[in-house]
Amino acid sequence: MNESVVIRVLIDDGTPRLPLPFRIQLSLTGLRFKQMIEAQEGFGVSEQELYFQNIQLVDNLTLGQQGVSDESHLDLRVNFQEIPSPTRKKGSTSETEDCVVPDIDDEDNVFNFEQPRVPPDPRIWTKWEVLEWLKWASERYNVRDVTADKFLMNGKGMCMLSLEGFMFRVPRGGDALYKDFHRRLTAAVEQSRHLQSLMNRSRGHSSPGPSNFYYVY
Repeated sequence: MNESVVIRVLIDDGTPRLPLPFRIQLSLTGLRFKQMIEAQEGFGVSEQELYFQNIQLVDNLTLGQQGVSDESHLDLRVNFQEIPSPTRKKGSTSETEDCVVPDIDDEDNVFNFEQPRVPPDPRIWTKWEVLEWLKWASERYNVRDVTADKFLMNGKGMCMLSLEGFMFRVPRGGDALYKDFHRRLTAAVEQSRHLQSLMNRSRGHSSPGPSNFYYVY
């Protein structure tokens, strides 16, 4: 169990990626291995699901106990949850709320003003671009008590944060940040799908072969 082995992990996050190689010991637990991925790749994966041969690995058991061996291939599946409606709206009279959020369901209300200086696809954001967006969104939605150190990750890491992950980091206003981020993510994924469709169409009616894109919903 203490012998080092090489395993490969495919992070299925909606963008074309190659499997990542890791040299590890099979005595690592599933959770400890996720933490190792976080440390090496710079984005959070603890809240995501890790699979081996289509069976979800358990966080508190070792990889060896779950059948993982040398040269095994694992899948880290990113769960893009359904985007919920925001719970805080203009005109709220609650004394416990620290933020005032515009109606994010109204695109004209949200996007017809100066935008953060970041690429439109959040999946390719750097750590600095995440912080640029975070500063912009915090000011736009009047979200207070945002600690930048809790968002030290790149765009791929942000994609892996669930609503609960946002709320844990920003209890009052995290839902507004989550909604804005996932609106941008949804638009980017739709654009990728559209481009892939055009590419397939340009190949004519012959079989296009396997796609290079992995789409997760």
